[in-house]
Amino acid sequence: MVEGDLADLTLPTLLQALMKEHSTAMLRLHHGTEQGALYFCEGALVHAARGEVVGDEAVLELLGWSDGRFRIVRDANQQPRTITQCVA
Repeated sequence: MVEGDLADLTLPTLLQALMKEHSTAMLRLHHGTEQGALYFCEGALVHAARGEVVGDEAVLELLGWSDGRFRIVRDANQQPRTITQCVA
């Protein structure tokens, strides 16, 4: 498990690293009282959730978070594929 502050390691940087490393992991995000999560399978972003919002719309909302905390957890649980757009 890796965790840190989004002010020190930005969300786009984290996304690139997880994709480049072909990670299967969950990237949990906290922004004040809000939470979100991005799920990767072998480096591909397959699912995103922020409250009731999922998929591409959730990714766009989460990318707007420039501060807060993150935690990367290796995650072998298969997630639904809700991402239809390329994030790279």
